[in-house]
Amino acid sequence: MPDLASFSEAVQMPASYHPSLGDLKNGRLVVNAMGLPTPDSGNFAVVYQTEYSGKRHALRCFIRPASDQGERFAHISAYLKRYPCRYFVDFEFHPQGLKVAGQWQPLMVMEWRDGVPLERHIKSLLGDADRLLQLAGKWVEMFDYLRGLDLAHGDIHPDNVIVHDDQLYLIDYDAVYIPSLQGKNIQEAGQRNFQHPERNSSHYGPYMDNFPSWIVYYTLILLSIEPDLWDRYQGGDQKLIFTADDYREPDKSRLLKELIQGKNPIFQLIAQNIRAMLKRKLEDVPALSENLVRAGALPLPPQAPSDWWKDHRPTSEGAGVPSWLKKR
Repeated sequence: MPDLASFSEAVQMPASYHPSLGDLKNGRLVVNAMGLPTPDSGNFAVVYQTEYSGKRHALRCFIRPASDQGERFAHISAYLKRYPCRYFVDFEFHPQGLKVAGQWQPLMVMEWRDGVPLERHIKSLLGDADRLLQLAGKWVEMFDYLRGLDLAHGDIHPDNVIVHDDQLYLIDYDAVYIPSLQGKNIQEAGQRNFQHPERNSSHYGPYMDNFPSWIVYYTLILLSIEPDLWDRYQGGDQKLIFTADDYREPDKSRLLKELIQGKNPIFQLIAQNIRAMLKRKLEDVPALSENLVRAGALPLPPQAPSDWWKDHRPTSEGAGVPSWLKKR
């Protein structure tokens, strides 16, 4: 496969763009002070920003394309046209999009969304409990909505969530699940700091978002009560406050131990629930939903944190764990 330098060279050359892209070849790339493109690189792709005719686009070039990539994105695109999702951005996949080092390479052209990654947005809200709770409510609402479309993103983590005007947007659709792709294998296993330790590339189904969505939701609740957890557990840098080590060895987790041994009953319940999820098979982790949040005595806004736990104080390990999370 071509390297990053080859992609950066190709996107600057109008002749490298396939005719199917039309006048996008005349777009103006975002460049640095030296006039060079400023790509955002990930494990599977590199993204450039370009502007043409008053519209901005993300050009997503694939460093590690999958063999069935064209078929997969064709299915996903058709599904989203039939069932539009307000949390996804518009995109077009071109199997032959950009000629790089003499060879045609696939290219995804995506609608550009302003905003900041979820991790930066959360950090900006530390100390503002009300807005963190509002964000938690929007987070739960998003997964209720996705489930209603029989849709899963497949790689939920803060870098794949953009926040703009308090609206959430999901990006990076390499691992998206739709019913017509059931039974397919994917390259993605998700970002480890947000995934159940069982998760591997053989897992593909509507359940993929369940564990990471709970982890982010619980993190928002914890930070709304004790924002100092962010600094204490070095929030940011590919994580929020929980890490893969917390999931692999929960009995050795300093964070889970602090939550369990603390006096705050909400913290105790969250730690117990995470431990309970880790005892279940990945496919059996329940989906994050408003109904389960309320059933588990963790409310949605606008209730105040001080009112959450009236008559809901767990007295021992497992006592406060909702029945839907107890190991079968």
